[in-house]
Amino acid sequence: MKSIILAAALRLFFPLFIFFSFYILIRGHNHPGGGFIGGLILVIPFIFHVLIYGADVTQDKLFLKRVYSLKCKEQESKWSYTLRNVGYRLRGLIPWYSRPDADKVLVKQFIIEPLHIIPVGMSLSLLAGIIPLLGGIDFLTGVWAKTELPLIGKIGSPLLFDIGVYLLVSAVVLKIVMVMSKE
Repeated sequence: MKSIILAAALRLFFPLFIFFSFYILIRGHNHPGGGFIGGLILVIPFIFHVLIYGADVTQDKLFLKRVYSLKCKEQESKWSYTLRNVGYRLRGLIPWYSRPDADKVLVKQFIIEPLHIIPVGMSLSLLAGIIPLLGGIDFLTGVWAKTELPLIGKIGSPLLFDIGVYLLVSAVVLKIVMVMSKE
């Protein structure tokens, strides 16, 4: 279902949902929220993208990453060429940014598969449980750093656990949505 209104709203709200999911993730170790709810909020704009454009377009636009390099201009120094390429590649990491360039060359292409994110999330959650064991404390007991970060607060193993759950939940739900939408 291709709706111009939904597509325009998605372009506006896509980054807002992502930033809000990070906010819920970070705030979760002191208040309600955390990895589970943050992971579910992260998947919402991807679900809308699948509903508007379809699973194949979503996978091609958001999960198929192409690494481009710019052609070297005549009389261009190696240093200038390298800086131009780094800037070009950093802009390419932003999902909603696209700029047609005539002098780009495809270097590499790969798919970000949600199933590959699941073990990373599980490993981070397991690491959050193992860290207290190294200090002689029970498994999954909260261990906190001595210093406090300005907007986040104290960093500890519960935040690491929440980040693992965040990645795990978002990857599982995203994979389920992609599989169900292709059938």
